Amino acid sequence: MDLKAFNKKFETNPGFRTQIMGQIAAEVKRSQPGEKVDLAQQLKNGHISELTLKPQGGDQLSQLSIANAAIDVLKRHGVTDLEDLKTPDSFGGLVSLNVIYKDGGWIINS
Repeated sequence: MDLKAFNKKFETNPGFRTQIMGQIAAEVKRSQPGEKVDLAQQLKNGHISELTLKPQGGDQLSQLSIANAAIDVLKRHGVTDLEDLKTPDSFGGLVSLNVIYKDGGWIINS
């Protein structure tokens, strides 16, 4: 499935959205046991307009691992235009990495 088709299905199909969110949560738990992560969504006219995955605390490497776990789930479903974050060194301190779906696209925000 290409990104455009994935995004349309993610936006309009609540069952598929629940499946993806569950897979992201399971992958995060597997990769970072004990790490707390908020997974929040906003709906507009019955369709998702925004999904945010935000690690709470932890060091940079665990936060990076959480972001990459979510990216891996997206890639398994055909989202291939996301690049794994390789190192937190360029962030210059403890940051919160977010995986965000907003207005039809997936981004990594730091």
